[in-house]
Amino acid sequence: MTRLINFDKNLPMNIYYTYILFILVILIQINSQNVNVNLDDVLYTNIDQSTVYQEKWDHYDNSVVVSTVFGEIVGFSIAANRSDLQSQCKEVPCWALKRINVFLGIPYAQPPVGNLRFRLPKWTDLPINATSYKPDCPQIRMGKLKYLQKDDYISEDCLYLNIFAPNISLSSGKSNNKKYPVMIIIGGSDFVEASGRETPGNILAAMGIIVISMNYRVGSLGFLTTGDEILPGNYGLWDQRQAIEFVRLNIAKFGGDVKNITLAGINTGAASAAIHMRNAQFAKHDVN
Repeated sequence: MTRLINFDKNLPMNIYYTYILFILVILIQINSQNVNVNLDDVLYTNIDQSTVYQEKWDHYDNSVVVSTVFGEIVGFSIAANRSDLQSQCKEVPCWALKRINVFLGIPYAQPPVGNLRFRLPKWTDLPINATSYKPDCPQIRMGKLKYLQKDDYISEDCLYLNIFAPNISLSSGKSNNKKYPVMIIIGGSDFVEASGRETPGNILAAMGIIVISMNYRVGSLGFLTTGDEILPGNYGLWDQRQAIEFVRLNIAKFGGDVKNITLAGINTGAASAAIHMRNAQFAKHDVN
């Protein structure tokens, strides 16, 4: 027997929104358990093209080369699902059978060390072998980010971004000439924790969306200020802006539509996206 829910008009609406969100999360979790595909194993570990993935992943070591305005970037192409499931498209979402191009650890600025510590980010040169995640920026692990552990490697040399894109045969020069929408995901929590590894974009890339995640400075190294030119502050926000500009200048080379770029994030990421959208210098660019 189905029973309708009687809404109490005296309760604030945000309580009902919370109930609805909770139900949606449960439904998503149940649905995800019915699909026996682990798309994250290869992406939450440093990828150095070693044989550790050979039994689980198909053609993980196919190199993909992209020429950007700063130089060449070498990434790799992988299948978005385990090869042993490729014959079961009826049980596995067919988009999961597509290949994606992955570029991990692309430097978008010089290491913020020495004279560049507590300063705005500066452009750096490529080429780069973008096949593994790079260290996160120095931070105290508060346990708020699911995939970060207290013993994760951190370094002040941390200004890197990651790109997950649909496979369009970039290394052979062949392309379907299709321009894909771009989503820049800004992660983090309370401006004290952040990692580009928090939001791998393999699933969205398999569905035709280019996803970018990034590291940026947090805590005192990212936001300490004296209120003057000595320590101007907000270096973490400037890092984000530098990464966004890198994407705007280069994403077309990865098959992205420079006129269809969206900023996204939760917590710190949402606040950061709002700050950038209100920045007058972003108004001249086609960023959603």
